[in-house]
Amino acid sequence: FDLERLEPLGIAEWLAGPPGWAPADRVRAAAIFGRSARLRAAIDPSRSLEWNLCTLLLAPDAPFGSTALDRVRAGVQRPERYLRVVEALARGLVEWGEIGAFVGDLSSSGQLGPYLSTLEDLGIVCVERSLDAGSRTRRRRYRLTDPHIGFWFSCVLPAWSRLGVIDAGDLWREEVGPRLAPHLERTLPVIVREWLMGPGGAAVFGARAREVGGLWGEGYDLDLAGTLTNGAIIYGWTRWASGSFDPSTLEASAGQLRRTRYGFARESRIRLLVQRDPPEHALARLDARDPEVRVLSVNDLVGR
Repeated sequence: FDLERLEPLGIAEWLAGPPGWAPADRVRAAAIFGRSARLRAAIDPSRSLEWNLCTLLLAPDAPFGSTALDRVRAGVQRPERYLRVVEALARGLVEWGEIGAFVGDLSSSGQLGPYLSTLEDLGIVCVERSLDAGSRTRRRRYRLTDPHIGFWFSCVLPAWSRLGVIDAGDLWREEVGPRLAPHLERTLPVIVREWLMGPGGAAVFGARAREVGGLWGEGYDLDLAGTLTNGAIIYGWTRWASGSFDPSTLEASAGQLRRTRYGFARESRIRLLVQRDPPEHALARLDARDPEVRVLSVNDLVGR
């Protein structure tokens, strides 16, 4: 298997198909299979998401069973610490200190730097600054560029000893599947960011995003924010498995927005809530009544 850099597969391609898959499964596919065009090409659209996942990733002869692991190993020497860094990021650790604590066996916090830099150079890790921070800020966070690597290290790696030993369907039901929801919670903001920059976001908001990212600081923490080409500001919150939003979420969001300067004094400041299921009645009424509140489900992300 050729281990050159993964090709940049757009999220929009997963959300557009396979046409027979339910909207939620298309979002799951984006979070599981990620950016590899080879994985996308290997999908059998006539079969279910679970069948494809088991066949391509979990079966004894799965052609992509160790691709994520090999992707990290191929670019480094003595890969143990690099793998720990990637595992930390896959579990949702984003701050320098918490990543270093997870990796362990570092004589100082600065010793983590070369590992993150190398992974960034390899295109495996990207560095983010809060959208309201200056270019010289130390408020940096780190994340994996490919959702597939995050899926493999958070959902498949813990079952590594059983991979290829037991039936792929049993492995999915007993170990890998139950870990998927937290990975979706971590990945959905990234999916929505890319959706905002594409035709899907333009169809809903009348303009694409020209920048997207996160916002964090004293008293506020948003994984999703951005500016549309028409000047409107988006502040977003996402949920996958932790239940639907409710009106109290909007009250709490207003408190967070008062603490960030991003988009301050802009005429249009849209609070966007994205969840797996369609909104319940009370939230749907708020969406209909307030032009600066939008509540979307995964059905809206795929254009249904």
